[in-house]
Amino acid sequence: LRGDAADETVSPLEAALLSVLKSPRCLYPESGCAAADAPPLQRAAGRLALALWDSLPDDQLAGAAREGWLGNPGALDQQAERMVNDRRTKAKVNEFFRHWLHLDETAELTRDPEAFPDFGPRVAADMRTSLEMLLDQVVWRGDADLRQLFLSEELFVNARLAKFLDVDAPTDAARPDTFVRAAADTRQRSGVVSPPFMLTSLAYYRDTSPIHRGVFLARHLLGHSLRPPPEAVAPIAPELAPDMTTRERVTLQTSPHQCQACHVLINDLGFTLEQFDAVGRFRSVDVGKPVDTSGGYVATDGSEVRSGDSRELAEYLANSPDVHRSFVTQLFEHLTKQPMLAYGSAVRDELSEDFRQNKFNIRRLIARAA
Repeated sequence: LRGDAADETVSPLEAALLSVLKSPRCLYPESGCAAADAPPLQRAAGRLALALWDSLPDDQLAGAAREGWLGNPGALDQQAERMVNDRRTKAKVNEFFRHWLHLDETAELTRDPEAFPDFGPRVAADMRTSLEMLLDQVVWRGDADLRQLFLSEELFVNARLAKFLDVDAPTDAARPDTFVRAAADTRQRSGVVSPPFMLTSLAYYRDTSPIHRGVFLARHLLGHSLRPPPEAVAPIAPELAPDMTTRERVTLQTSPHQCQACHVLINDLGFTLEQFDAVGRFRSVDVGKPVDTSGGYVATDGSEVRSGDSRELAEYLANSPDVHRSFVTQLFEHLTKQPMLAYGSAVRDELSEDFRQNKFNIRRLIARAA
């Protein structure tokens, strides 16, 4: 905001803008002076509107606070449930899912035209649309059960994507670009664990990347904090080891002791997705060898699970307390724009227990978190 010259004075406009941006009333609207002076019900209404809409209360919510009946038992929950179905809440929650699934950090997907001649921008766009339709189906049209985001066997495809993925699609599409539900092989697709768009975005130009896929699973879904690598190391190029599978190359490269602190977690998660190539298509062999998809995970409580493929991993993730806590924390912080600990150490446990008792209903969690 300030000029490059060290002796340049701050203009009145700059001073006013700095004052606003640094004010606790802007950074912490719930605890600012203006909020403290407001009646409790108006503060509750403002907090709810800010969390769900990033805006001010509408006439109905403001009226309920002004007339006092917002303080009646269950009234605040009723308003929250009404507001969850508003398009503004849907837009904010859809933004959360783009962050949770790493979608907005994905650059334009390109692949080696010699290795994947039938992959292009239109197929990449189809893949993203397919994933967005799955999210919409589960979260907004279905029963909003978080577990179904992992276990869903539905795959939305149009004619072009069905042909690319070599899956059977219903023939009742009115136009070639119309998306329809295709029954996915239960051993091949599992909700947000193995959609083609995610698998492709977490891969290299010509080959898969168990490390990228494992980091995504560990950070975004299981909620682990991973240290940056001590030094950047280029992956072993396939042409330098043509007889080694991707799994064998990654295992060799990350075998040094200083790598194992993180890669014992990352690799075991990423290897479970090796049955999908660099464009998200199912495969059973890699450089002529059977693909090894065995992996595992050690939970924060010390329990260990071994999984044979992506489906078994999805079944574990769907019921994992680590995933549930991470999801609750990330969604809460996205809605409130504040660290969860700022609201007290018990909030996460209380919301997680409420989430569990309500059968992991995401819409209910949104209302409760707000």
